[in-house]
Amino acid sequence: MTPATATLDAVDRAFIWHADQARRQPPQPAAAAPVPAAATSPQPITDDGMGTLVDRLLRVVPHAWSQLAKRVEDAHGDGAEVIAITGARRGEGRTTLVACLARALMARGRRVECHDRVPLQLASACREGGTIVLVDAGVWFPGGPLRRAWLERQSLGCHAVILVRSADQSACPARGVALEAVGLKVLGEVLTMTPPMTSGIRVA
Repeated sequence: MTPATATLDAVDRAFIWHADQARRQPPQPAAAAPVPAAATSPQPITDDGMGTLVDRLLRVVPHAWSQLAKRVEDAHGDGAEVIAITGARRGEGRTTLVACLARALMARGRRVECHDRVPLQLASACREGGTIVLVDAGVWFPGGPLRRAWLERQSLGCHAVILVRSADQSACPARGVALEAVGLKVLGEVLTMTPPMTSGIRVA
């Protein structure tokens, strides 16, 4: 996976702002559950000296990250070795989600590999060692009608998927149906850029 740069873009700043706002309020219960694994993780995104962005997001809603990690662990136990993280547009926070999830899985004693594309072939040592592979899979839903052939090509080599959606986007249940139709297990949807009163991340 490409290391995160030290330069904060608009997405990073939005994450930091929401994390700061959420930390000033009483803890809110996390919405649904999720995911697992560990070995290597991407370089954390650094901020203004208050700790890395990943550190701060993990502190804001630890229960939500734990739920997501548990969901991934369960899927991995059922044979899902490669977990894709995808969405409908750029700048939704997929890369940050992969970094946070990898850290959450490693904290649970899992081995994790992170990639920015689906590895063509998993090494036998990776399979035998029970490594969880997280892939920042890019945009699978660029707009227009959902096309089975397109999803099959994009998801080749993946076994399960986590959808990412910015809170200002409308839900689209048809995406989950389409993914399941091509044989992928949908582990849930993560809402990013959520209002402060609902915390910085929510898993549905």
